[in-house]
Amino acid sequence: MKKSSLYLPSLLAATLVSLCGAQAYAQVIASGSRIRVIQAGAALPTEGSLVAMSSDSISLHLGMSSTLLSMPMDSVRAVDLSRGRFTSFGTAARDGAIGLVVGVGVVALGGKLFCAHSGGDYCGLDAALLAVPFGVVGLVSGVAIARRHKTEHWKRVYDRPATALLIGPAPRGGFAVGLSIPFGSRAAQP
Repeated sequence: MKKSSLYLPSLLAATLVSLCGAQAYAQVIASGSRIRVIQAGAALPTEGSLVAMSSDSISLHLGMSSTLLSMPMDSVRAVDLSRGRFTSFGTAARDGAIGLVVGVGVVALGGKLFCAHSGGDYCGLDAALLAVPFGVVGLVSGVAIARRHKTEHWKRVYDRPATALLIGPAPRGGFAVGLSIPFGSRAAQP
């Protein structure tokens, strides 16, 4: 069998799988789910609980209230689904490192001030050994602070395709113009 004869069925199968996956993915949003709607002209996103979503409109309860807001899908640029509020590992590591530096820094600064005034025996290994428990206390405190600071994480479930006009240089000299126009149902877009 020729290589080109396998290309078309493979391309068709991949297209069907991706379209089915996109439609199933758009249907995953259950009523009552916490969502964030980003409108085309708005500066801030609108957050609330999903009431209904169709190919032409979306309805949600704003925040924790019972105020119902409906808007056409033509004005929606993107819809994000809440994955929950939690502390990311990066935030905990960053705050723990800050706490560690502060703990060790307090001992270093205190040791420097104490050694400058007393000139005693405390200035050597004892100050370095004292930095370890202070550093550990700072590390644990930083991680504890980070664990109390939870942020909401979002997953993009709908992104309206944008029409784009691309103009630029061609690879082998000259000039190139490209136009991108979205087709298909907006509710089926991932």
